Amino acid sequence: MNWFRGKKRDDGGAKPPDWSVGRPLMHLTDRDIWTLGDSFEGLQVFGASGSGKTSGSGALLATNLLKIGIGGLVLTAKPDEPVLWKGYAKEAKRPENDIVLFPDPDKPQAFDFLTYETAKNPHATSRDLASLFVTAARISRPRQAVSIADYWEGAMKRLVQESLELLMAAGQVSVGNLRRVADKVAYMDPVEWAEFRDELLESKVIDEGVEAVLRYFEKRLPRVPDRQREGFIDPFFTLLRTFESGILAQVFACGKADGAVDPSRCLTERKVIVMSLPTALNPSDGRIVQVLYKIVWQRAMQRRAYAEPEVDRPPAFLWADESQVFASPGDAEFQQFARSNRIATIYLTQNLSNYLHYLEDNQVRSLLGNLQTKIFHANGDPETNRFAVDTIGERHRLEFNIRRGEERRLEIELEKSTDRRQIDSARFTMLRKGGVGNNREVDGVVFQAGRTWSNGNNWLQVTFKQSGRADGEAG
Repeated sequence: MNWFRGKKRDDGGAKPPDWSVGRPLMHLTDRDIWTLGDSFEGLQVFGASGSGKTSGSGALLATNLLKIGIGGLVLTAKPDEPVLWKGYAKEAKRPENDIVLFPDPDKPQAFDFLTYETAKNPHATSRDLASLFVTAARISRPRQAVSIADYWEGAMKRLVQESLELLMAAGQVSVGNLRRVADKVAYMDPVEWAEFRDELLESKVIDEGVEAVLRYFEKRLPRVPDRQREGFIDPFFTLLRTFESGILAQVFACGKADGAVDPSRCLTERKVIVMSLPTALNPSDGRIVQVLYKIVWQRAMQRRAYAEPEVDRPPAFLWADESQVFASPGDAEFQQFARSNRIATIYLTQNLSNYLHYLEDNQVRSLLGNLQTKIFHANGDPETNRFAVDTIGERHRLEFNIRRGEERRLEIELEKSTDRRQIDSARFTMLRKGGVGNNREVDGVVFQAGRTWSNGNNWLQVTFKQSGRADGEAG
């Protein structure tokens, strides 16, 4: 499917947009420009609460991404973010309907992630779909991630994959149907199972793969002792119950995927999908919905076609303020291919420790290592400031002694060789945080791997003018 030769957006005959990698997104100084191509390599913004990261560098970049006419996905933690992004869109002169709220408070929307992935990805396997389901179950309880992962080892993982394999053979993959399989497996009544099987596979070709799945359910499972079977079926029910009530049931356990929130619209129609379940108000369900949709969105971006020249391929962006809440282990791998996929990942968080609440240490380091630009705003967290200092690194310095020797010849000898840090951690505690007292100016230190700025260093202190939408408050 060629996403870019299908539905065209009517821009009144305007000239084609400039989506080249050299397109400026931020003029940091008169001689230092951060471009669209730089955004494809990823950006992580750090800054304490009140440092101005949202209303300073964040507002500037969000508005400029919208001004160049691209779509994207916005994950939200704060209740005011949907309204904030509508304000950005208005300032960027984007049509009002370019902002798509999901879920839309004015009309029901459904997005069964299993149904969507099966329909959109012809290469989807039961293992792929099981990984989505496992992720959805784990993210509701990040502190219990290890124990939940243990549940899915061995027999439990096999049960989920075989259940999905059966549904894929029947062409009826959905969260609701997964529950139907679980109901039958719980009791394994031979008569009820046979009726369910025949109904599910009616008129379907029973090939070797399907026969193997049926042998698992009809030969292997019945021989497992009841108590042992309960040991891996009960956790299966526990995880399925996550999707049986409230907003999760409305959005995911429906067997259909609403085209209004199809991730591909971010490319074909340059829509900006703004999640409207801020985690500050919906800590558990809001996180499950957003992280799961993000993962499906990332997969859709990776499946994009390459039928047109790079400059004509619409870019898209992934945005998360309070990014630690939405981080998942697959983010680092996604970022490895973001440049070739022309996807800008923009993450904002307060400090390094926030990430460690949701991810393992090696996962955090991998993610941050793949986000090539860092902006450090005012911060009092010692660990984050040490990370900034270590990221910027040391500079090797040689000191020579010059003197005149015999016959007044100049003699130069090395006196000492030292490695010195290029920046002191105290600098990050004294950066301006915006507000009226600072003339609405927000300071930040910008680092980009492989780049030397106009000041001759690999870091650059920059002043951002605070967005007027912040009403004097820095975020």
